Amino acid sequence: MKNNFIQGFASHLTILVLGSAFLYFNSSDEEKIRSVLLFASVYILLALVLLVVKRIFFKKKKKESEQYPLPETDERIEKMGLKFMAQIFGLSHLIGSAILFVLYITNENSTIRVEYALYYLFGILFFTMMFGLKIVKKLDN
Repeated sequence: MKNNFIQGFASHLTILVLGSAFLYFNSSDEEKIRSVLLFASVYILLALVLLVVKRIFFKKKKKESEQYPLPETDERIEKMGLKFMAQIFGLSHLIGSAILFVLYITNENSTIRVEYALYYLFGILFFTMMFGLKIVKKLDN
């Protein structure tokens, strides 16, 4: 992984935003902001504490530098990993669209409207179909 810090920050930010949005829409009117702020503060504090614990207990051992270091991953393993991630991504789209179609047919609109979620899902699917192949070809070179 080349951008461990950026990927970790993006994943923490995504969890924070999604959890806050879920709590905001799930709470009653008088508790909306309070529950979001409580969740955000507890999540940030827990993440910082676990980061400190990780750095204290899991220190990397310093090795003597070798003359010819071995590569971390082989190109074949990277391609297999990309194919595996693409299959998981496609399967998640299939499951998500099936669930949303069932909710659309049964007219079960709960927190958000099912049509908006379907439009979002089709937009993401369109984006990955259009630009995913270009990204994989770029990574291949």
